[in-house]
Amino acid sequence: GLWVRNFSWNLTFFEWKRLLHNAVEKTPENAPEWFKAHLDWLRSLEKKNQANVLTFEAATLGTYLTFFNMAGDNIKTKMQVDPERYPSFRSTAYEIWSQHGLVGFTRGSLFKGIYLILGSTLAIGIQERLTEIMAALLR
Repeated sequence: GLWVRNFSWNLTFFEWKRLLHNAVEKTPENAPEWFKAHLDWLRSLEKKNQANVLTFEAATLGTYLTFFNMAGDNIKTKMQVDPERYPSFRSTAYEIWSQHGLVGFTRGSLFKGIYLILGSTLAIGIQERLTEIMAALLR
C-alpha cells in the first residue's frame, strides 16, 4: 500500500510539475482565463521564485491524490492492528462507513497532506538550488 501511494504521488507530482513548467513557457490552447491570468503572474516572477511556486502547486495537486489513497490505507491499517475485530476488507469498510461516514475513510489525510506539501516543496527547492550552485561551480 505504501509503495503504491508513494509511487502514485511521485508520478503525479512530477507530471503536474512538468505540465505547469511547460504551461509557463507556452500557454496551452483553450486554457481558462483564470489559468491564463495565473500564468501571466508566474511569468512576472524571477525564475527561482517561479520554480518555488510551481513546486508548491505541483505538491498540492499531487497531495490531492493522497486523499483517494487514504481510504484503502485506513482499512488496511485497521485490519493489521486488530485482525480479530476487522477480519475482512468488506466488514472493515462497512464498520468505518457506519460509524463515521465518508469522512472516516480520510482520517489522518490532512496531516499527511500538509507533511507532503511542505516536505516536497522544501526538498525540491533545496535540490534546485544545489543544482544551480553545482552548475555554477562547474563553469
